[in-house]
Amino acid sequence: MLSHLYQLHTMAVHPQMSVGLVHVVFSTMTRSTLIQGGCLRSTSDAVRTSERREFLEVSCGLVSRVGSGRSRVNVGAELTPSRVSNESGIVTNERSGYAVTPIRGAFSPASYSPSTANPSAAYSGRSNAGNVVCSHNVSDVAAWEWDDGPTSFQPHVGSLQGQQLGSAKLSYMCDFVGEVAELLESHLREMEKWLNQGGGLEPWVPEPLDVPRSSSQNYLGRICSDGRLNAESILLEGSVDSSVSGKPIRLDVSGMSSAEDGGQREPFAVFPGQVVVVNGQNNKGQRLFAQKIHSKASAPLPSKMPSLSKETGPLHVVVGAGPFTQLDTLSYEPLQDLMALVRKIRPHVLILIGPFLDFTHAHISGDGGCQLAETFETYFDRMVDEMMGQLQGMNTQVVLVSSARDVHAHPVYPTPAYAFLPGGRAAQYMSSDGTKRPRLILAPDPCLLDVSGVVIGVTATDILMHLGREEMAGTGHKIDRLGRLARHLIHQRNYYPLYPPALGVNLDMKLWSQMCTMPVTPHILILPSDLRGFIKDVDDCIVMNPERLTKGVVGGSFAKFEVRPLEISEPSLLSNVKAQIVKI
Repeated sequence: MLSHLYQLHTMAVHPQMSVGLVHVVFSTMTRSTLIQGGCLRSTSDAVRTSERREFLEVSCGLVSRVGSGRSRVNVGAELTPSRVSNESGIVTNERSGYAVTPIRGAFSPASYSPSTANPSAAYSGRSNAGNVVCSHNVSDVAAWEWDDGPTSFQPHVGSLQGQQLGSAKLSYMCDFVGEVAELLESHLREMEKWLNQGGGLEPWVPEPLDVPRSSSQNYLGRICSDGRLNAESILLEGSVDSSVSGKPIRLDVSGMSSAEDGGQREPFAVFPGQVVVVNGQNNKGQRLFAQKIHSKASAPLPSKMPSLSKETGPLHVVVGAGPFTQLDTLSYEPLQDLMALVRKIRPHVLILIGPFLDFTHAHISGDGGCQLAETFETYFDRMVDEMMGQLQGMNTQVVLVSSARDVHAHPVYPTPAYAFLPGGRAAQYMSSDGTKRPRLILAPDPCLLDVSGVVIGVTATDILMHLGREEMAGTGHKIDRLGRLARHLIHQRNYYPLYPPALGVNLDMKLWSQMCTMPVTPHILILPSDLRGFIKDVDDCIVMNPERLTKGVVGGSFAKFEVRPLEISEPSLLSNVKAQIVKI
């Protein structure tokens, strides 16, 4: 790091050096260095007095050397003081002579290159905008519009789980092997209790895995494997005291069918990390021949009924999941179009799920290096300020759900809620002062929201894709594959039941044990994924995948749904929710 500071200091006092070296220096810095305070805080202590300002302009990306001492950058007016405009429209700093090009798009960042925010021809030329991907309880798909309700209704948005996970004084990825083993053992014991309550099983006591039994018995354990999961590699790992040797036992599923939902016979579906009760024979104590697999440990639906009435009218919600801009540009046209739609239909709640600035984006971590000319935190603060400014005068409340893929977020799952810069503009919208100013709620990933009694579960991590890559299932299921993958979360009452996690997921076991268990089955479960969008009834829970707002270089889709007041008291909202997934 000291060598990087020295190189940046050298460039600050030698204007003839090229911008290429700046890119080399920044491309060698780790993502964690940028996250833990950004370039400004990482380098500000390396210079003194008269050299400090010019050093910061270079190291923070406010200028880039393009030859003969003059510089050009795509940066907003607030970043460089003491400037005058000339006839050509280029803004110039009086002291240094640096030339500056103003930001063009509402959500575009300050950047080294004007091409960073070029509009996308593929996006502007799309022909499927407004097309309905799928619907729920909507008879006339093309003509569906929200039912009118009181414009002054502002639902209460709170949290059943999640908001307590803040970034202040948070330590993570410090798990010791012994602690991980204890957490997994504790989870196995909890699942044993829940499987007894909701699995449709007779009272039972789990048998030791490696003790021979001549008759069929029930065995509790976690699915694992000694390689890629297939019919020959499935293992069942028990608790600490469920085997004499402490080793997992081979699980043979060659002749079985699965029993779910109160004894209905269906083919099995297993994945690593799934906690199950296996009914089968273990004649020699070395191989368990499964006859039935029970995995249903679902939490009950919320006991509290939604506080919606004819006076308040139906609840309207719009959901969009990132990325919010295409792979080849930072113009954020899809986000701008979504905000224009929100201003038109005026929902009560807008849920935006990260990433907002994906660390894998070509202009962030591509071959050309990072193209942004401002810190990630500054840019995100300005983006949120612009977003909330466009909703002034509306009753729409905005919920931002964090994502570990955001370059300015903590790269860990579960992911703490976003944090704004001290004194930044976006923080002002988080106060609930009773004015018409839109209220902003920051939620971690995952979270369980309570919107006037309507419980909504959300996770930004693509658990459906991760489960789909690891699951092994038999044929003949009565539920399709996407519904089956979503049902795993409900049956295991966990937002991320896969263990070990997928490649790229930095799973912190302590946070996982605190944040990923569902205390109740939500009325609505939102699972953004790269898989095909859907809205399904899964065990009286409405599960929806709104997909992403962008897919590659083209537009994606978003979700909107309406919750009507309940006329009779019932735990499920299936018949009271209308929903659609629509192309942006």
